[in-house]
Amino acid sequence: MLLSGEIHYFGTNLTTGFRVRFTRNPDGTAGQYAEQLDAETDTWKPWFDGIYRRTTDRGNES
Repeated sequence: MLLSGEIHYFGTNLTTGFRVRFTRNPDGTAGQYAEQLDAETDTWKPWFDGIYRRTTDRGNES
């Protein structure tokens, strides 16, 4: 799944392109990779790269 739009930084008043891709991996994990558009160079720069794994620990879930 690919989500795209804009991200706004209030501290610098910068608004730029932003996209996030979620992938289902063969080992049962899910990936999340986000990129931000660098307006000066018109290139996409990595912003976040993460992996999600299932756990049997239910934590403090109610």
